[in-house]
Amino acid sequence: MLTVFGIFIALFYIRLIQGQYLGNALQASNKHFFRLKQIIEDQSKSLNIKEPKLFIYQDPYPNAFTIGYKNPYSIVLSSSLVEGLGEEELEAVIAHELGHVRFSHSKVLSIVSPAGRNMPFFTWIFGFWQRAAEMTSDRVSLMTTENPRSLITALIKIGIGTKFLEQIDEEELLNQSREIQQTFLNRWGELLNNHPYLIR
Repeated sequence: MLTVFGIFIALFYIRLIQGQYLGNALQASNKHFFRLKQIIEDQSKSLNIKEPKLFIYQDPYPNAFTIGYKNPYSIVLSSSLVEGLGEEELEAVIAHELGHVRFSHSKVLSIVSPAGRNMPFFTWIFGFWQRAAEMTSDRVSLMTTENPRSLITALIKIGIGTKFLEQIDEEELLNQSREIQQTFLNRWGELLNNHPYLIR
């Protein structure tokens, strides 16, 4: 009985958060953020899913996430992400978030981690699944956009900031990836994250 009540509270909380974005953020529509609206509309059709609502909210940190446990889901982009990414990179990010909808990742997370934060207890238990879900959504992005370069540059900008891309050397990234593999402590550090290492 307590479990059912806990799930009900978690889903109720998620619905309240979706309402907050409707009240405090700008929703992409045919009147504003028209290009973003077009992107999510076209990609939703391509993936054969009902189009989620797309919101832009003020935040200095580039970020994107999906919330909801049933249609319509909500995809939320930070203002710094929209400002700092090019159109093809935004296409890659939106396609990634639609991957979470397509494979019901946000539905599961609505119950497991309704606050949407990296909570150690849930990360230890569900971290493998969450990291796999992120990789699956990256694959959805690649399949939808057929543009691996834009996904890579979008992930770099989200990971380290939108203004540093021109200072990144791709060979050095590969060297850093190899260094991670050299010790188990480097590799195991990923177990504390609900996302895969950026370098991966």
